[in-house]
Amino acid sequence: MTLSRRTFVAAGGGLLGVGLVGCSSSSLPLPFISDPDDEVRESVAASEAELIAAYDAAIEKLPAESGRLSAIREQHAEHLAAMELQDSPAAAPAIELSGNPTTVLATLRKLETKAARARVKSCAKCDDGDLAALIAQIGTSEAAHAQWLR
Repeated sequence: MTLSRRTFVAAGGGLLGVGLVGCSSSSLPLPFISDPDDEVRESVAASEAELIAAYDAAIEKLPAESGRLSAIREQHAEHLAAMELQDSPAAAPAIELSGNPTTVLATLRKLETKAARARVKSCAKCDDGDLAALIAQIGTSEAAHAQWLR
């Protein structure tokens, strides 16, 4: 039996096609490569979610301050969105703020100061310079919130 050139080429092409299907990327497991800054983004997002919950509680507790507090809360929502997470962070537990208005505002100041300090540490962990700059801006905003609440 002799094979014509055309039959030989067609058979070779068919075998090549079978080989390529068997070696497609969908059949080979690819290593999972995560962004080294994902942990930083998640940490900042969790902190922002906690601040949002604190402001929600403060707005409920201090309706006379709702305009100022809502503006700061909105900024924290923007900070959270800026972390561009695939999945939303787990909702922070509801925060119970007690005491008079002075005590509630003092609690918010402490939370803002703590968050601003944490953002400095977050910046130091960033591999991406643009992310570090963004987190530095968020930290500056949080420090300003603490002063604005005086």
